[in-house]
Amino acid sequence: MPGIRSEDPDHLRSVQYADSRNLAARMALHDRFSVNQQPLRQWLFDRLPAEPADARVLEVGCGPGTLWVDNAGRIPPGWRLHLTDLSAGMVDEARIALGRIGVSAEMSVADVRGLPFPDASFDLVLAHGMLYHVPDRPRAIAELRRVLAPGGQLHAWTVGRDHLRELDELARRLAPGLDTAATSAHRFGLENGAEQLAAGFEHVRREDYPDGLWVTEAQPVAAYLASWGHVEPEVLARVRDELAGTIHREGGFRVTKSSGVFICW
Repeated sequence: MPGIRSEDPDHLRSVQYADSRNLAARMALHDRFSVNQQPLRQWLFDRLPAEPADARVLEVGCGPGTLWVDNAGRIPPGWRLHLTDLSAGMVDEARIALGRIGVSAEMSVADVRGLPFPDASFDLVLAHGMLYHVPDRPRAIAELRRVLAPGGQLHAWTVGRDHLRELDELARRLAPGLDTAATSAHRFGLENGAEQLAAGFEHVRREDYPDGLWVTEAQPVAAYLASWGHVEPEVLARVRDELAGTIHREGGFRVTKSSGVFICW
């Protein structure tokens, strides 16, 4: 049962993140069933520095541009955005999404291990939910440091080892072989990310996002698991049946969440 090859750039570019469908299945689970009333993308935006008013902002691994779509009315008018992703499909989706809401941004396909920008090009760099996919993180972190101007900040969101623990347990039992949240955290997570980032940044501060899931429908969990790799239909049926029974007995299925952002300068 092959799953996502989380540190294989060709697989990420052409299969897992060729477009936003797999990511959307995972985001939908959080958007529908998170218990924190402040959505993660708003919480992340709250932590961005307000100055300078004309900041040059780079997001690597931008996906379909959801951070900016969800905070469109809050983007300072003087900010100059440049969004990049390893996947051309994601960049195309981000361009369309931001165009629909009238947000201006430059966009390009780029690998974080070799960013096509001069030194000190940006005042703020965002690397949310993507460093655990990079096979050479020291090189990537050095690149993020290189393109950051003096006095600038890097913000890097990631997950902890307990993130979606109950779903990982479900996957190990019913759909072994899927590479899900736990494996991402072991590569670059809350528990080990600060040490990795300290190789490039003098100051690294961690802020945790408090949240959990209270899931009241089984199908979105099956869709979440299927988004990580091929899962046989009969396995998904077992997932739905088991969760439906739990939800019927207990009113819902509780899932642990553990995530946060590293702010570096």
